[in-house]
Amino acid sequence: MDILPESNLSFFEKITKFRLLYVENEVIANSFQKSPIFRAYDFFLKYCKMITVTSCNFSDKEQCQKIFNIRTNVFVEEQQVSRAEEFDDFEESSLHYLACINGIPAGTARWRITKNGIKLERFAVLVEMRKKGVAAEVLARVLKDVAPLGTRIYLHAQVTAIGFYEKYGFKKEGPMFSEANIDHYTMFYPVK
Repeated sequence: MDILPESNLSFFEKITKFRLLYVENEVIANSFQKSPIFRAYDFFLKYCKMITVTSCNFSDKEQCQKIFNIRTNVFVEEQQVSRAEEFDDFEESSLHYLACINGIPAGTARWRITKNGIKLERFAVLVEMRKKGVAAEVLARVLKDVAPLGTRIYLHAQVTAIGFYEKYGFKKEGPMFSEANIDHYTMFYPVK
């Protein structure tokens, strides 16, 4: 019997949906994690994953809905950022990115032009998709798009993400500050 009968979903999309549906039930989640299907799925994600990153404008409502769902999950629910702070007046003027693992939405980011240069922001990866290379793929794609513009590139990095950005060439600038009740540093990317 097919637990998720939607015929347009791949086997791996069904398994991921199953994991997300039942992750709150600890007994089911624990038994599922011990199953051969789960181990095969995790092996597939770890070693055979295909991460795709696409960009879109605010006018692409279908893609933006997936992006906003990720941001709601990560920022509003997980990090307790107010919805008003998370979804701002810059949505329409930003270029948005959606990262998927084997077609399943996993992460996002956006960039926009400010008076200080190009600001990268709203980097988020769903908790169950972390440690799979999604953030690195999103950052690489965003930098590939903005670096040729030849202008200053910067971001506000949460303190917990400083090491990640430093691995990709970003440098801290100025003192620590609070944004949405989370400690941040401004970081810039040296344009070559």
